Formats: sequence, C-alpha cells, structure tokens
Amino acid sequence: MDLLDGQAYQRLEATAAGLAKGLDDALTGAGLDAVLPRAGSLLGLFLGDREPTCFDEVKVIAENGLYPKVFHALLERGVALAPGPYEVIFPSLAHTDEIVDVTIEAAAQAAAVEAANL
Repeated sequence: MDLLDGQAYQRLEATAAGLAKGLDDALTGAGLDAVLPRAGSLLGLFLGDREPTCFDEVKVIAENGLYPKVFHALLERGVALAPGPYEVIFPSLAHTDEIVDVTIEAAAQAAAVEAANL
C-alpha cells in the first residue's frame, strides 16, 4: 500500500490551504500585514503589505523586524515555524485539523501581542 496516494496529496493540500487561510485571518485580523503565498502544500509567510516579487522586495520585508517577533511569540505558545523569514512552512500529513486549529489560535494570540507593540 502506498501511503502517498492521491487522497494523501489531497489531504496535504487541504491542510496547507486551511493553515494558510487561518494564519492569514489570525495575523491580519490582529492588525498585522501578512501575505501567505501557497504552492501546493508549501506556504510562505511574509509580514508585509504585499507579496514580494523579487529578492530585493523579500529583503525589505525580511528586514522590517516583525518576523522574529512573531516567530518568538509563537514559539512561546508552542508553535515552531521556520526561524527565518526566507524559509517556507511545510505542513505534513501528521498535522491534524486539531493541530492546525491550535496553531491558528496561537498565531492570533501572538499577532495581537505584537500588533499592540507596534
């Protein structure tokens, strides 16, 4: 039996889509500018007001200082994202709906704290 059949890929992509939507809602709902581009099951996270289209734009967003603050606020809440703003988020089949929901709730809390500090 192949564990990575068509259904598995559909679940993985659905998990990534749900995580992207939830993180976007949590971050922007708290007042932070965020863009979460997605390609299949891979997510990007840019804490800025538009999706960057080249390295120079990524560099400006990455250097705005917000990603490390959100990263550490999430880490304090038990959520470990990639430590650098240039990296992607890799959801897996191990990420259940419950885990995604907990992650989104932690993101909402972290974003509210960081938005209040802006």
